[in-house]
Amino acid sequence: LKDLEGFERMVQDVEFFREKLAIYTRQSIITKLIPIARSLGLINVDSSIFKGTVIPSPLICLDCVYEVLPTVARQEVDRLTKETQDGEYTLTLTLTTTLDYVNHLTFLRQIQLRIESLERESDAVRSMYDLIDAFKVPVPPEDLAIYQTLHPAIERTATAIDKAIAERDAKVDTFFSCLNKDIGDLINEVKETKQSVENPLLLDNTRDRAELIVELDRLERIDLTLQISGNQLEDQILSRPGIRASSFLEWLGKLYPNVVKVC
Repeated sequence: LKDLEGFERMVQDVEFFREKLAIYTRQSIITKLIPIARSLGLINVDSSIFKGTVIPSPLICLDCVYEVLPTVARQEVDRLTKETQDGEYTLTLTLTTTLDYVNHLTFLRQIQLRIESLERESDAVRSMYDLIDAFKVPVPPEDLAIYQTLHPAIERTATAIDKAIAERDAKVDTFFSCLNKDIGDLINEVKETKQSVENPLLLDNTRDRAELIVELDRLERIDLTLQISGNQLEDQILSRPGIRASSFLEWLGKLYPNVVKVC
């Protein structure tokens, strides 16, 4: 809905500039045709004052449009160029961790839905520059140069999306492999921590108090780290389509029955 509203706003901007350019250009041409003087029989009519009064009005309006239109067009070019370049860059990032794959697959879905709107918005920008060309609106050369890079950037992003979609199934498999490894590592760490907590030496009141405090602090830090890792895994698992579980332990318990017992 947000994309549609943005596109409709751009279309309205284009229609506004088209209408105003046509009106003020026509008025400017007409006012310039007013003669400075005209002979009416024995009377010579001096219309220079009238012409000097009328002419500035459409010219001032045109100057306003000339100032605003290139600015709006450049802003839209910059926005779309940045979004497409960021999209292409994100899709080509090297994936190593489970979180990398989650972010990649999530972003792929988002940009896949967004690319059509980007193409429509770029067409609206093209219409703005068509108006600039048709009505000879002054525009900085660098603005035109940057505009020329917009459509190739969108095409590259669309190509990157197609490539990512073709590789999606393989990356989903790799994601689950990474996830299983992370879960296995987490299980081992939980087991090791559980064994450390159950260490009888922690309950030995004859042991040096300072050593016990150091050990308890270490276990507390490990426990906090495990909680953070568990929460991250929970977010990654439950964010995937097809997971029907009310909690991380419920989902994990179905695939790893021993984990719940350890926890």
